[in-house]
Amino acid sequence: MANFPTDKPSQKPIETLTPTALDAYGADLWLMSPPCQPYTRQRSNQPASTKDVHDKRSNSLTHLTNTVPLLSHPPRYILLENVVGFESSESCRLWLNMLTQCNYEVHQFHLSPVQFGVPNVRPRYFCIASKRPEEASERTANGTKGVSSGSTVAAAPTTSTTTAATTHIPLHTSLDHFQTPPHCHCWPDNTFAAPPSSGAQPLSHYLEHQGLMHAALSSYLLPLSTLTRSFSNCIDLVSPSSCISCCFTKSYGTYLNGTGSVVVMEKESGDALPLLGGSTNTIEEMEKQDKKEPDEERPTKRTKTTDAPVDRKEGPEEPPPSVEKEWHVKFGNDRLRYFTPAEISRLLGFPKTQVFPSSVSLKKRYALLGNSLHVGTVTRLLHVLLSDQ
Repeated sequence: MANFPTDKPSQKPIETLTPTALDAYGADLWLMSPPCQPYTRQRSNQPASTKDVHDKRSNSLTHLTNTVPLLSHPPRYILLENVVGFESSESCRLWLNMLTQCNYEVHQFHLSPVQFGVPNVRPRYFCIASKRPEEASERTANGTKGVSSGSTVAAAPTTSTTTAATTHIPLHTSLDHFQTPPHCHCWPDNTFAAPPSSGAQPLSHYLEHQGLMHAALSSYLLPLSTLTRSFSNCIDLVSPSSCISCCFTKSYGTYLNGTGSVVVMEKESGDALPLLGGSTNTIEEMEKQDKKEPDEERPTKRTKTTDAPVDRKEGPEEPPPSVEKEWHVKFGNDRLRYFTPAEISRLLGFPKTQVFPSSVSLKKRYALLGNSLHVGTVTRLLHVLLSDQ
């Protein structure tokens, strides 16, 4: 509502929308991002009866798959986004088969913003579909229009009684073969254009603050107690000069392992590189580098206690060196911080005018961004889709 004050979103479950209700919208373009939980890697080892089409969170997509063929005015264009791995699901096969039977031209993609010069890895599956004119559909049915070569994914029949042959749809890993005119004639003002691709830019182009003397960042600093946990050697560390960062998830800021990168702030440009271990940006790699140094000079992450007797008369036994002290020596109290929501928004391609209402908590902001998508990637796909190649 803060960014679209005139449009109040509906919270009605998609499963309740009838063909009549969907026809009433008269929408030419559907933008879809079904819940990804039924198709994530975490679900891969779960019983088949609890994931994919059997997961209740896939009901909305299943409903639309069954409803589109019943529409009097189906959408002319459809864009769907989900996690990598969705393409091998039963939900995807049913969706693709429905699109081909309803005379849509379909393309599938694996794309990440790092391909377009954005220093963030966020691989996602995309499917775009455009409704063919009737004459084009007849030519395709007669075999006069072939399918381009490349990786293919089979679309399974939507029902057991379907007699149509299984359709193979290419799975593209770039947009190199999709050249479009500078303007999209389907856009109302005829000025819709894909953003230009550029070389990789460092994270400094996206960070609000890069030095240490910023009180506004105090709430984003990592407590040293967090870095003493068993998974602390899996943190992905980046500096303002880094040209890559890990995908941010909805748990960023709450959990550390595998939820996104952490910034090592620089006192001077490039001074974080020795802390990052040289060629890479993970603590795990940093430890490998440390092991190459002489033992007497290399600080160990965990120090074993010795069996040597302690003279109690000289005072209480001193505890062994803690991990916290070593992190303090390595990084200091004010060098490691989380990305701010505004910085993640920039990496995701949102405009500077995008804001969060003050009532939205920091945890919720991270969750919303983690469940979001990269605007620039979707923009490029819309340019391909709406240009009617």
